[in-house]
Amino acid sequence: MDKPRIAVFDEWIPFHIGTEIKLPENDNPINWSEFINSPEFLLTYDNGSRKEYRLQDEKAIDEIHRILKFQTCPICKSKMAPRPQDFNEQIYICLTCGFWGGRGSRMDNVSSKIGLRGVLGIYKPLVPLQDSTTEYLVSHLKKHPDQLPNIGPKRAEKFVMDLLSDYLNCEVKNVGGYKDKGIDGYIIKGDEISSIVQIKWRENMNGAESVKVIREVAGTLLARGIPSGILVSNKDHFSKDAIEDANLISKNEINKLGTMQLELMDYHNILDMLEISNTKLTDKMRIEDWINFEQGHHVFDGAMRISDDFVKMFK
Repeated sequence: MDKPRIAVFDEWIPFHIGTEIKLPENDNPINWSEFINSPEFLLTYDNGSRKEYRLQDEKAIDEIHRILKFQTCPICKSKMAPRPQDFNEQIYICLTCGFWGGRGSRMDNVSSKIGLRGVLGIYKPLVPLQDSTTEYLVSHLKKHPDQLPNIGPKRAEKFVMDLLSDYLNCEVKNVGGYKDKGIDGYIIKGDEISSIVQIKWRENMNGAESVKVIREVAGTLLARGIPSGILVSNKDHFSKDAIEDANLISKNEINKLGTMQLELMDYHNILDMLEISNTKLTDKMRIEDWINFEQGHHVFDGAMRISDDFVKMFK
């Protein structure tokens, strides 16, 4: 195994598990990164143009029974939370890292005579990232920072304000909109505005943020009569000219305003803020931040019909 990886499934992997109840004596969790690199699939259908598989792996079955008894996450060792039962489901979710698993029946086969199905996976939300809660985004983007552009500029404005509030330990007010006139937020200290915040959220994070943006923010500071500003960009870094201009601006003394100050925060600063917010927010996670209750009864469908394309992700 070259490098352990944690999969975030577009869909969960359901499998047959039967009705037997095992009671393992020891809480020995599955080695998730090894398992997900080489799960054992059984080919069940092949007509030449389409193949279907089922998960045929005793390690996965043993892990379900371990979760049902001990309810501890195999990845981060946190205590898992039970999802409110629907039919005969028993599903447990780690509110820290998003691992989940359990067993139950298909929606249309709720009978004690029909074998139960199990499911394991790292959960991916059913709603788009831009519609997710700040709590979920912090946990998800900390693990997958390459998906930062996916939340979109509008959601990024509010999200970054939440990060800054944790990072600076103060009130940060989001005021962004179509008529924000160059201001996406204010940093409030006491009863006064101490700084303005401008967010630049790019689809492509590679490369540098340009000097043009620095001059735009400087003009906003002067126009609003506020000497301090923070420019946050999800670009990898700021250009050399941008940094030089920000330093020059920060040395200026403006009559009746005082010393100007412009702080630049790039992709790497965002990672730092995610780290801080993650430590503050993970204990506030709720099950609904991870899983959509209305979709819960579908999680055990399709155990016999895993596609060839899905199986290829694990090879």
